[in-house]
Amino acid sequence: MKLLAIVGSPRLKGNTNYLVEQALGEAAKLGAQTEKLVLSQYEVNPCLGHADCASFDSCQQKDDAGWILDRFCEADGVILATPVYFYNVPPR
Repeated sequence: MKLLAIVGSPRLKGNTNYLVEQALGEAAKLGAQTEKLVLSQYEVNPCLGHADCASFDSCQQKDDAGWILDRFCEADGVILATPVYFYNVPPR
Protein backbone atom coordinates (compact mmCIF):
# COMPACT_ATOMS: atom_id res chain seq x y z
CA MET A 1 0.00 0.00 0.00
CA LYS A 2 1.29 3.45 -0.93
CA LEU A 3 0.38 6.21 1.51
CA LEU A 4 1.01 9.84 0.57
CA ALA A 5 0.93 12.69 3.08
CA ILE A 6 0.56 16.23 1.78
CA VAL A 7 1.51 18.79 4.42
CA GLY A 8 0.18 22.32 4.02
CA SER A 9 2.17 23.81 6.88
CA PRO A 10 5.29 25.87 6.17
CA ARG A 11 6.60 25.03 9.67
CA LEU A 12 8.68 21.85 9.50
CA LYS A 13 8.90 21.65 13.30
CA GLY A 14 5.23 22.43 13.89
CA ASN A 15 2.41 20.29 15.21
CA THR A 16 1.00 19.43 11.79
CA ASN A 17 4.27 17.96 10.56
CA TYR A 18 4.78 16.15 13.87
CA LEU A 19 1.38 14.46 13.66
CA VAL A 20 1.94 13.48 10.04
CA GLU A 21 5.31 11.95 10.97
CA GLN A 22 3.58 9.93 13.71
CA ALA A 23 0.88 8.68 11.33
CA LEU A 24 3.38 7.77 8.61
CA GLY A 25 5.58 6.00 11.13
CA GLU A 26 2.70 3.82 12.30
CA ALA A 27 1.65 3.11 8.71
CA ALA A 28 5.22 2.09 7.85
CA LYS A 29 5.24 -0.31 10.82
CA LEU A 30 2.19 -1.96 9.27
CA GLY A 31 3.99 -2.34 5.94
CA ALA A 32 2.86 0.74 4.03
CA GLN A 33 5.19 2.51 1.64
CA THR A 34 5.04 6.16 2.74
CA GLU A 35 5.90 9.48 1.15
CA LYS A 36 5.52 13.00 2.52
CA LEU A 37 5.29 16.18 0.45
CA VAL A 38 5.59 19.53 2.22
CA LEU A 39 3.89 21.97 -0.15
CA SER A 40 5.97 24.96 0.95
CA GLN A 41 9.01 23.21 -0.54
CA TYR A 42 7.48 23.11 -4.02
CA GLU A 43 6.42 25.72 -6.53
CA VAL A 44 2.67 25.61 -7.14
CA ASN A 45 1.27 28.59 -9.03
CA PRO A 46 -2.39 29.64 -9.23
CA CYS A 47 -4.46 28.66 -12.25
CA LEU A 48 -4.25 31.06 -15.20
CA GLY A 49 -7.63 30.00 -16.59
CA HIS A 50 -6.35 29.05 -20.06
CA ALA A 51 -8.20 25.70 -19.94
CA ASP A 52 -5.32 23.97 -21.74
CA CYS A 53 -5.60 21.18 -19.20
CA ALA A 54 -9.06 20.37 -20.56
CA SER A 55 -8.10 20.64 -24.24
CA PHE A 56 -4.57 19.21 -24.29
CA ASP A 57 -4.39 17.26 -21.02
CA SER A 58 -1.52 19.47 -19.87
CA CYS A 59 -1.05 22.82 -18.17
CA GLN A 60 0.89 25.85 -19.36
CA GLN A 61 2.21 26.41 -15.85
CA LYS A 62 5.79 25.26 -15.41
CA ASP A 63 5.57 24.35 -11.75
CA ASP A 64 5.46 21.26 -9.54
CA ALA A 65 1.67 20.83 -9.53
CA GLY A 66 1.67 18.14 -12.23
CA TRP A 67 4.33 16.12 -10.43
CA ILE A 68 2.41 16.41 -7.15
CA LEU A 69 -0.81 15.34 -8.89
CA ASP A 70 0.96 12.27 -10.31
CA ARG A 71 2.04 11.28 -6.78
CA PHE A 72 -1.53 11.84 -5.57
CA CYS A 73 -2.99 9.59 -8.28
CA GLU A 74 -0.41 6.83 -7.65
CA ALA A 75 -1.21 6.64 -3.93
CA ASP A 76 -3.61 4.13 -2.44
CA GLY A 77 -4.28 6.46 0.48
CA VAL A 78 -3.74 10.17 1.10
CA ILE A 79 -3.37 12.21 4.27
CA LEU A 80 -4.09 15.91 3.76
CA ALA A 81 -2.75 17.87 6.72
CA THR A 82 -2.86 21.60 7.31
CA PRO A 83 -2.77 23.82 10.36
CA VAL A 84 -5.55 26.26 11.13
CA TYR A 85 -4.42 29.86 11.48
CA PHE A 86 -7.10 32.35 12.52
CA TYR A 87 -9.90 29.97 11.43
CA ASN A 88 -8.38 29.38 7.99
CA VAL A 89 -5.61 27.45 6.24
CA PRO A 90 -2.24 29.08 5.46
CA PRO A 91 -1.94 30.73 2.03
CA ARG A 92 1.28 28.90 1.00
